[in-house]
Amino acid sequence: MGVVFSYIEGRRTTDMISAALAVSFIFASGLAKSVAQWVMEGWG
Repeated sequence: MGVVFSYIEGRRTTDMISAALAVSFIFASGLAKSVAQWVMEGWG
C-alpha cells in the first residue's frame, strides 16, 4: 500500500484517490468474509 501512496502523493486528487482505495478495501474485506461464511456453512 505504501507503494501506491508514494506514487499518487503530491497530486491534486490524492485525498480522493486514497478515500476510494480505503472504501474499496472495506468492501473487498466484507465480500471475502461473506464468501468465507457461505463456504463454511454450505460445505461444513
